[in-house]
Amino acid sequence: MSSGLTPTQIFQQRQDFERGLLAVILDQGRRSGFERMGRVAQTIGAVLPPSSAWALLARWLSALASQRLVLTSESLELLRQVGKTLKNLDRQAQQTPEADQLMPLDVAFLVAPLSAALQDSDATAEVDAAEWSKLLHQLQTTTQMEELRAAFAQIAEFAAALMWRDAIEISGAQMNLLDRLLDGTLIRAPEHVQVLGDAKTLLVGLKLPVTQANETQIDDKQYERVIERADVLASGGEFALD
Repeated sequence: MSSGLTPTQIFQQRQDFERGLLAVILDQGRRSGFERMGRVAQTIGAVLPPSSAWALLARWLSALASQRLVLTSESLELLRQVGKTLKNLDRQAQQTPEADQLMPLDVAFLVAPLSAALQDSDATAEVDAAEWSKLLHQLQTTTQMEELRAAFAQIAEFAAALMWRDAIEISGAQMNLLDRLLDGTLIRAPEHVQVLGDAKTLLVGLKLPVTQANETQIDDKQYERVIERADVLASGGEFALD
């Protein structure tokens, strides 16, 4: 923990927060707006005790950015109040040029509403983790093609609700392949069984997204082995692995 922020730093943090808030209000890059305000909260929180409301604010903004929490009119009002706090701090800094550093005020009015909101977010995350574990168990214990197709469909639906790109693409490619096998377009072969098994293994290895569901967890080789291969096989082509 440092002794405070310089007037220049305070001005920069105020400016960044206001830009982030404007992006959220205008719905122009809302996610990046939350993330920008979150970085401001982290910077200010670093010069205050770890229990400060600024640290709580950073967690709350992260949950908003990842859409684990919904933005409400009450949320916007809280953010406007934070903006006013930073504006007052900046004004104080400009009026005391002899001060090398100033200690930001703790935004205590945030503690009660943000604590309650984050408890709801944590509860949602626990429910998601339990549901994901259940879906993976169903996927791993299913052998019949019809049931396997249904298991991948449930995973695709779950992933869509979280906007989880990796799980959406993996399950979607396998569903397409299984559709061709079920309607008789393709005759079941070892390579089909292999790619479906690889998809199961890859899904089990993924971590449930917490902040950014569109940041991929799979590398190019995994993408090629599971997604591209399933697509090529579904179209009747051949795909030899190295």
